Amino acid sequence: VDVTSTKAFNGGNDFPSSDKLMTFESDRNAFRFSSGSIGNPPFQQIQFKTRTNNLTGSVTYASSAFDENGAYIIPASYSGTYPGTLTNVTSAGAIVKIADFSGSDASITVGSIVYTASIEEQEEFETVYRLEDGDNAPQLIVTSNANQFIYEPTTLSPKPSGQSITIRAQRKNLFSLATPIEVNSGSNTPPLSAPVTDASTGIDTYTISALQFSSSFASNNFNEVTYSFTGSDQFGIDFSDEITLSKVISFDAVSLVLSNESTSFPAKSTGVVTSDFNASKGNVQMYIGGTQITHDDIGGGRVKNTFDITSVSGTNVTPDSSSPTTNEYGISAFENSKDSGSLNLNIEYLAGDNATSQSFQKVVSYTKSKNSVPNVEVSVTPSTQTINANSVGSGSVTPSTITVSAKEGG
Repeated sequence: VDVTSTKAFNGGNDFPSSDKLMTFESDRNAFRFSSGSIGNPPFQQIQFKTRTNNLTGSVTYASSAFDENGAYIIPASYSGTYPGTLTNVTSAGAIVKIADFSGSDASITVGSIVYTASIEEQEEFETVYRLEDGDNAPQLIVTSNANQFIYEPTTLSPKPSGQSITIRAQRKNLFSLATPIEVNSGSNTPPLSAPVTDASTGIDTYTISALQFSSSFASNNFNEVTYSFTGSDQFGIDFSDEITLSKVISFDAVSLVLSNESTSFPAKSTGVVTSDFNASKGNVQMYIGGTQITHDDIGGGRVKNTFDITSVSGTNVTPDSSSPTTNEYGISAFENSKDSGSLNLNIEYLAGDNATSQSFQKVVSYTKSKNSVPNVEVSVTPSTQTINANSVGSGSVTPSTITVSAKEGG
């Protein structure tokens, strides 16, 4: 017996999503303090919750603390337990208590802490703030995950490559997400990326890469740029915060090579050098990585990415020139009373941005190879003489003249 029926078919097979997702959020974003930095209420804690989808491994957490003026608190200079310690840490979340938020150094007031949760290539941020009773509630708080880009000195290539800085502007009780945050860098260069706004947190996220930051070096000789962020509340009152990004040129790959680092001169036992001083001469070569740097000595018209010997000073020796116009050095005199001497070379490198310079020092050593003290024989002629005299000592013969002579032994 065949039994048949009809059935409406809705949808297809339910396969799990292959998207890799992570969410990181807190149940609130501030600790409340009364005057005197006392928690109000005293026992507060914030719960972080983390969820992952199609990600393997464990979630790791990190934090960066900022003082009440927005300045980053450097861990190495902080006395005691660094602010922001998490407890009950799991891949599903963690807890931060108000005492841990404040840290153990009573001389520093923590204003905010940026927490980071990361797994594989995913990274999410949450910021916890300090709220004092009586504080003006609206606020704009700007933080970044770094403040410097590092470059090598010749072509100003990022070192390492791929550097990027993320800047977060947090609206706190400001009027609306529809009211944009204005960004101004003074010269308006280099610009940040267009903001990405998280509607659930009111955070605008901006990015800038090391290459984008250096694109204006040629036309603007700057070492740092301050970005000012401004947002308004419902009454049209502006609230601002700022952050400064700077460039750092790393000179760790610089090497200076001297063609003649030390010379020994033949000399008499009295210290007088018996040869000319041509053997003292040498030249300076500079390398950055595998690139040889050329010499330039045109004063204020120096060419970028060049070096110069700015000054030479001598100890017990006289330099050929105290301010040479070439990359050469040498001495013209060596004090007779001294057995050793040196030249101190001050060398300046002008980096590829035509603005940053770095000074280096190199020492050239000089010594004497002195002859031994000669063996001198002294003789007198005559070696003896007899003068006849009477009983009272008066002589009848004039004494002979004595001749003294000396010669080296052997």
